[in-house]
Amino acid sequence: MPSPNRRASSPDGRCRWRRSTRRPGFVLPPLPALHEPETVIVPAGWFRPGRIIELYDRNSRQIRLLLQIDRGSDFERCAFE
Repeated sequence: MPSPNRRASSPDGRCRWRRSTRRPGFVLPPLPALHEPETVIVPAGWFRPGRIIELYDRNSRQIRLLLQIDRGSDFERCAFE
C-alpha cells in the first residue's frame, strides 16, 4: 500500500528566512483502483483554484492547486499539477 510523503509547503511559492510561512503537509500517491489522482494535504483555508504553492523536501518544486477533493476542520486535500 502506498504511503504519504511528508512535505513542508509555502502558500505563495515564496519563502522568507525571517518569517517563514512553511507549514507541514503531505503528498498522497495516486490510487488507480479508486480513480484517485495524486493529492496534497494542506492547512485549512489554503485552497484557491490555480493557487501555486511550493513543496519542500530534499528539493523544492512548485505545484498548482486544481480541485479541492476533501476538507476537514484543519486540512484540505487537493488535486494538483
